[in-house]
Amino acid sequence: MSKKKKNNIEEINNIFKKLSKIKDGAKKLSAEEIRKKSELINEIAIKYKPLVMSIAYKYRASPFYEDLIQEGMIALMRHIEKFDKNMSNDFSFYAKKRIMTNMRRYSDKNSSADGSGMESDNEISTAHESDPEYMFYKKEIKRIVDGLPDKLKSVIYMRFGLDDKNNTQTLNEIGDELGITRERVRQIQNKALSILKKRFTEQQIVNL
Repeated sequence: MSKKKKNNIEEINNIFKKLSKIKDGAKKLSAEEIRKKSELINEIAIKYKPLVMSIAYKYRASPFYEDLIQEGMIALMRHIEKFDKNMSNDFSFYAKKRIMTNMRRYSDKNSSADGSGMESDNEISTAHESDPEYMFYKKEIKRIVDGLPDKLKSVIYMRFGLDDKNNTQTLNEIGDELGITRERVRQIQNKALSILKKRFTEQQIVNL
């Protein structure tokens, strides 16, 4: 193993240790602890983004290749939080299996959607309304999303289930409702996420 790779593994393990301390602490986290937790999850996600890209590579010919990468990142973020280092030291193996499963399900369930390719399968992770951490995230995210132009805000609300019913919608469903193409919905979504990422970073709330 190269020195660079070894140092990278040690760095990731240290981040997981910090994350475990927050997760293993008080059941109800403070706003500061929630922000710190999000930052640590994001640090790990950045380290493992190449893993998502390598798994998605087999779908590179798909017109929805970027959608698959996004679904892979959603799965990665979800399982970083679920990972228990006391059970296993190999997060790469743990994450790879789950990202592959998510992408395969995405493909299998939607390969015939609209006769032209894959469609998102509402695999976006949502927490239960009774979870105080989820309520914090949702309140803060909605506050910033509400500052977007109306069309961008509408797409994000529908795509990520920010309404009171937590209903997530596929790109095709949003397109049908707004009277625009699936590809146009994806473009609007990506533009909105780019703006939100900048605003979240500036306000140090959460880094998507």
